[in-house]
Amino acid sequence: MEQYLKLLDFWNKALKSDEVYKTNGKWINDDNFNSTLKKYINENSKVLDFGCGNGWALIEASYTTAFKKGVGIDQSINGIECASKVTKLSNIKNIEFIVGDQNCLKNYQNEFDFCMSINLVDVLPDNIIYDVLKGLSLAVKPNGYLMIAINPDFSFEFLQSIGYVKKDCCIYKDSIFRGNLKTNEEWINIFKQYFEFVEYKEFVLSEREKDYPRRMFILKNF
Repeated sequence: MEQYLKLLDFWNKALKSDEVYKTNGKWINDDNFNSTLKKYINENSKVLDFGCGNGWALIEASYTTAFKKGVGIDQSINGIECASKVTKLSNIKNIEFIVGDQNCLKNYQNEFDFCMSINLVDVLPDNIIYDVLKGLSLAVKPNGYLMIAINPDFSFEFLQSIGYVKKDCCIYKDSIFRGNLKTNEEWINIFKQYFEFVEYKEFVLSEREKDYPRRMFILKNF
């Protein structure tokens, strides 16, 4: 628990420096990312972005699809403040951001048609991953869909070169837990304990990621 609290504090401090800005429309040009949003979200959808950070993915989705309502949840007060200010400056009316963690998902039972969670589960310890997945299975409607995306599968040599150390299947930096290294097959086996696996895709948000793409798992709630 002490390590998890240190992790929460790390991300809250990291998000404090995020820039507040007015958006001018879409910026992600990746076809896999955009087509996935369009495939699983429609104008009647209520969308959850869990672990939303500064809200970039939900804001991007609001330009890609015309969903009915979007809710972003994150434990970081700084992240939520940034996301809320950006949506206000950008005059986005159908999104709200809320401070919360996996424990608050019980308040949203069967409420969402689609959930996205990007770069979250792979930076959590195993026991918290299972808590998050259980909470999402309650919040997403039966037969609703989830898009769980995780960080690029960088080589450990690269991670080591920028200061990470490895212990078991996890990586740490400055004695803070920073990543849960699992293969795609291992992730799928974990997800299948709570959801039906639908498809796997990859997407990139930068030049570097063309060599190490982000990984995206599409799941369906039971």
